[in-house]
Amino acid sequence: MVAWAGEPTPRGGPYGIAGRRLQKPVIAAVEGIAAGGGFEIALSTSLIVASRTASFSLPEVGLGLIAECGGLFRGPRALPLNIARELLLTGAPLGAERAHALGLVNRLTEPGRALPEALALARQIAERAPLAVRETLAALEQLYADNDERGWALTQAAKIVVRESADAREGVAAFKERRAPRWQGR
Repeated sequence: MVAWAGEPTPRGGPYGIAGRRLQKPVIAAVEGIAAGGGFEIALSTSLIVASRTASFSLPEVGLGLIAECGGLFRGPRALPLNIARELLLTGAPLGAERAHALGLVNRLTEPGRALPEALALARQIAERAPLAVRETLAALEQLYADNDERGWALTQAAKIVVRESADAREGVAAFKERRAPRWQGR
């Protein structure tokens, strides 16, 4: 039997934020590895600040699974399609410097400085007119709302197929047993 992550929160969906429509800017400060759900949380935020040593990945395919918490549709929105496709199909990591060059990361810092830089960015936003900030964010959120609804529906359909598969059971078992999976394609 495979155990999955807990149920989404009523207000925020998976991880408490992935399904939430943001009403205030949220900034991710990434130090180290943001893999799977960690990357999907970062993709759920308004802005990303990362240290040079950070990396981002969606490794679910290596377990016979899919990126379930927004990565499947937010990755291609935040990155060029072929880069997002590569991350989703290979599970390979994307380094912070390349992520910054591609526009995923807003600000790149030295190690240990992502949080202070994210707080400085938050202060800069907080110094702006609150109504203008709120309405700008609301307009941006609304711009993608229909795509997000479709993205969640497509993700749910794929998740149902994949989670019921022999490959998902094998991938998770292989991960737990620290061995290479033996895929069956079903």
